[in-house]
Amino acid sequence: MNSRTIEILERLVAFDTTSRTSNLALIEYVEAHLREYGVEFRRIPEGRDRVNLLATIGDAGKPGLLLGGHTDVVPVKGQNWSSDPFTLSHRNGRLHGRGAADMKGFLAALLAVLPEMTEAPLGMPLNLAFTYDEEIGCVGIRDLLEVMERMPVQPRWAIIGEPTGMQVVTAHKGKVACRLTVTGREGHSSNPDAGVNAIDVAAEAMAFLREMAHGCRHDGMADHGYAYPWTSFHVGRIEGGTAVNIIPGTCWFDFEIRNLPEEDGAAFLESYRGFIEGTLRQRVRDVDPACDVRLDVISSYPGLRTDTSSDLVIFATRLADAPATGKVAFGTEAGMIQRRLGTDCVVCGPGFIDQAHQPDEYVEVEQLEHCERFLREVIRALRR
Repeated sequence: MNSRTIEILERLVAFDTTSRTSNLALIEYVEAHLREYGVEFRRIPEGRDRVNLLATIGDAGKPGLLLGGHTDVVPVKGQNWSSDPFTLSHRNGRLHGRGAADMKGFLAALLAVLPEMTEAPLGMPLNLAFTYDEEIGCVGIRDLLEVMERMPVQPRWAIIGEPTGMQVVTAHKGKVACRLTVTGREGHSSNPDAGVNAIDVAAEAMAFLREMAHGCRHDGMADHGYAYPWTSFHVGRIEGGTAVNIIPGTCWFDFEIRNLPEEDGAAFLESYRGFIEGTLRQRVRDVDPACDVRLDVISSYPGLRTDTSSDLVIFATRLADAPATGKVAFGTEAGMIQRRLGTDCVVCGPGFIDQAHQPDEYVEVEQLEHCERFLREVIRALRR
């Protein structure tokens, strides 16, 4: 293995790029590597404290291969780490640090093989993409895709290096994350009719979500390539009320819909919105016009579905030495790239999602070695 990969990963992990904080120091470090090898790049957008970086190697006038990933990481607050999460720690063949698996390991391998990318002409150009704020709903890549949509030529293929154990993933679920907020009317709990119980109203809204989940599980589409084969509905946070003897005047909860890529997450959301705005809101306003039920979308991204017989899948599985393709429930930027640019996409990178977001997150050295071999094979194949 190129020891340079571990050196680069050490530097990348040391940058605290927790989502919603600046990634400029890391981007400047990447730009220094690109300049060293004469690679053209641009920040998108300019003049902000969180940016994407897009680089091109080869003829930008030809459809190429996009290799990319996000620079942000999830928070470490409240997690019990055995070592400093922003200092790479090497223990028993594992490299521990925040983002080691998700997904700075892939970015480190990408930068380590940069010399090979530039030492000979490529038959298919390479685009390298480093994005921001993926972890909070694929936020940053939207700026990048707005620019790429206007480019004369779109990438033909894309490989996103999320942790898949170096298996080539051809499909993942989409996601819609929302907050439902109920404004009720407070009163003394000894007379429930004196107010509008916001928690009771929120419970009705959650019950309708459960009904939708039940319908998907028993009457909807199923794909047993996923650990959970159906579109899922999940309430993750809730808050409401002030005291047990006060009718709660407010309540909110956050929920998500993770839809199979063959199903329409937006359609599920609109069905739910019809109940919320057409039935539940009217019911509380009939009691008191000042009461309300509001549904807000926090974030969303589409699923990924790539034909397993496509040229990209054949190319990637052969070079990754991965005979079987897979599907994952977690989301990536690949679905958005496919939807916005019409680019064939797969997900393939070192490490495993079970280690991501955890205290003592790690990537195995063997996984980085596998990733390096894969990237070098990709470069060789593009020269032919």
